[in-house]
Amino acid sequence: EKAGSTVRKPSAYVCQAAKTLLRAYAARRPPPQKPPGPPPRRRGVCQWFDPERKHGFIKPDGAAGDLFVHQMDLRAGTEITQGDAVEFGTADYNGRDKAVDVTKVERQFSHDGPAGRGRGGFGDARSAAALGDGGGHRGP
Repeated sequence: EKAGSTVRKPSAYVCQAAKTLLRAYAARRPPPQKPPGPPPRRRGVCQWFDPERKHGFIKPDGAAGDLFVHQMDLRAGTEITQGDAVEFGTADYNGRDKAVDVTKVERQFSHDGPAGRGRGGFGDARSAAALGDGGGHRGP
């Protein structure tokens, strides 16, 4: 050090200003977020799948477009054919979604499902009569 020079300590004002700036910066930062979980699985029906060409398309439930599926994206041991109900995740493929981790599932029908399923039948008075809900012939 040179003779006659003094080492200055930061004033209390400068320290207080730095603390204020740090608090303001910390308040501006968004809180840390949890990493997103896996995307939800969807259901659909296999439109077609060609095992020789190793690809096909799936029609997702409630969606307008089809999704590409490659044989590599079928879960181990899964084979799908046209009309199979499937469950799958999605991933980006050249700017579009494709089906991944595809598994075959059993179709689930509601009580209002297709004729011949659900409450036992025809979807008309014949089913109601069979259930004893009135109408129709009740037997001898």
